[in-house]
Amino acid sequence: MNKMKVISMLFSAAVLTAGASTASAQVFEKYPGTMCHEDRARQDANVRHEYGGALLSTSANSTPVNCPMTRRTGTGLASRYTDATVYVIDNSTLGNVECTIMNRSVLGSLGSWNSVSSTGVDTSSAGQILSFGAEDAGGFSGFSYLRCYLPASATGEYVKITDYTIDY
Repeated sequence: MNKMKVISMLFSAAVLTAGASTASAQVFEKYPGTMCHEDRARQDANVRHEYGGALLSTSANSTPVNCPMTRRTGTGLASRYTDATVYVIDNSTLGNVECTIMNRSVLGSLGSWNSVSSTGVDTSSAGQILSFGAEDAGGFSGFSYLRCYLPASATGEYVKITDYTIDY
């Protein structure tokens, strides 16, 4: 292989690498509601994973659940989320779904958090989109998880977390 061809190939690789690093694409992670689990040792039989990926609650008690989130780390990766959304169906007349993104340090101390809540009983089968918006600009190093409180349900009512997304 001659020198000119080698130089040309190296230059092309450098240009492609530089172009790839400046390209921006929306990166998001989508999780099913079945990733969420109750936050207590005593499991309520009326809070269960539903076929199709949702977490369903018909419990007569308010139930806290935790949902895992990933934290993107490493060189060139965005560590803050630009938006986070939880998709819920709230058919409870006894309360609203309340969700909080909990940020904790590697030692477990609580950092910043954002909270959102549903707005009463759903009037459509499509449910509600609870949007957190962008994470504070201060940044965060540690781990995060989504914590939701599902309201108690009267007979015949139910609450679902169908899925949730994290945008970077």
